[in-house]
Amino acid sequence: MVTLKPGLLLGGIKQSIVGSGFVPLKGTDVKVFGRQQPNYFAANNRDIYIILLLSDLRFLNGRIVFLLSELFSSINFIVIVPPPFEFQPPLLISTDYNMGLVIVPHDVPIREMFSDRFDADRHPVVKIVGYGFPICIRINEQGQAVGYDWNVFRTILVHLKLRWHVTVYELNSTMELMEWFNKELYEGNIEILIDRTFRPDTKSVQHVLPEMNGVCLIIPKTQKYEILQHLLRPFASTAWIVLTVALLVGSCIAKRHFRHSLLDTLIFGVDLDAGNVSRKERIVLFGCLVVFFILSEAYQAKLLALISSSRYPPDPKTVAEFLQTDTLLYVGEATATVLSFRPSLTGRVRKAADYWFTFDGEQDYGTLMQCPVAWDFFLRWTTRHYNLHGYNVRPRVHIVAENILSLPASYTFSCSFLLYPRFKVYLDRIYESGLMRYWQTEQDRRQMFEQKFVFVENEIISFNDLIMVWIVLGIGHGLARHCDAHSGRVGTAPARCSTADKTSIPIPIPVGTTLIT
Repeated sequence: MVTLKPGLLLGGIKQSIVGSGFVPLKGTDVKVFGRQQPNYFAANNRDIYIILLLSDLRFLNGRIVFLLSELFSSINFIVIVPPPFEFQPPLLISTDYNMGLVIVPHDVPIREMFSDRFDADRHPVVKIVGYGFPICIRINEQGQAVGYDWNVFRTILVHLKLRWHVTVYELNSTMELMEWFNKELYEGNIEILIDRTFRPDTKSVQHVLPEMNGVCLIIPKTQKYEILQHLLRPFASTAWIVLTVALLVGSCIAKRHFRHSLLDTLIFGVDLDAGNVSRKERIVLFGCLVVFFILSEAYQAKLLALISSSRYPPDPKTVAEFLQTDTLLYVGEATATVLSFRPSLTGRVRKAADYWFTFDGEQDYGTLMQCPVAWDFFLRWTTRHYNLHGYNVRPRVHIVAENILSLPASYTFSCSFLLYPRFKVYLDRIYESGLMRYWQTEQDRRQMFEQKFVFVENEIISFNDLIMVWIVLGIGHGLARHCDAHSGRVGTAPARCSTADKTSIPIPIPVGTTLIT
């Protein structure tokens, strides 16, 4: 948008901007307020001001440039001055970001008049300070600045061919430190402050981007299944109920019509070719044995697959799945904010001022944390244990992928930093192109695709679990032998017959045989 100011006719300007009221410019129709506060947010618009100067070129100096920048609170203006010689086209003069005069060619389109007026060599070193979470910006072991926020600003600085100096502070957040940051920003000692959570005063410029930082749930990992849970997992609860009812009903029916109990037959087996087994009983027992064999093989196959692949219950992936657990959330001062965004969490959130949370799994409650920061801590923990043990260790906490809150990202610029309009355009374009989110989720992609960060269960079943299995098998075999021995004693009951010589001879008589005396 080009804004034409026809009433702005500047003559020879020799007065400075002083006084409490307004100062009339000599030979002009413009009134400039001496104590006008520059609106630095006005530099964000794309308006271009065109000024017609009806005076000699000798009067066009740096003072007029400063006056125009103070008047319009912008440096996007063009000054049209008469030519030095007759029959020549007028001169188009603009300024660069160092407040220097630049002659603009006539054949340049208006959209391109301000694109190439920046001279990086003339601009001093950009002073950048990083603070906040290490994943945003930090100094690595090689002494280089890294972090996804630094990737954004480094791209802009390299594209502008600027020089920079980065200082990263790793201090606790205090009011004195925040006041010192505001003071340094106002004095120009800090030109860019990279801290997404910093809230500057009115003397600095804060550029806010849309939602970038989601807040995630960090909860303890699920505990592994017990041996009894492993044994019950192959079949659903309804299947176990149906099988139990069918077995009991079948045993009661078989006990009335057959000599052998159905339960004993399925557990201990029976000789179907025996002479005392009827044809009808043989058919029923054979069918039951076939069904029992199919169910037992399916049970063993599924049990082996489950116990070797998933020893742990699945972790919640959404907030709805988290609400089905009994885990509490410990939150600081943001309790009301969390409940306003997620009313379903009512009753699960506890306000605690002095709670602590570690990724070693030493607590039984969860908390809230910014998703990129949580992933950074998660990957650091995984890498540290991988380097310590030489193999992947199961994490102690779980990050729920669904976001609870949405927080905007903000960056702070000094009011004296003249390159802020350019940085604003770059930040907006990088955000709209998706590069900023691409850099931010780089850690997530590493966690998903790098072999080092893919967790593989090393202990499929521990030695203690094997001991429990052996104990259960031993108890089962003992009970089976005891039942078998008891059944043998009941099946052949001894009987005594009296002979003429009064000698008692024990004769084994099967159960159900009628003794004729």
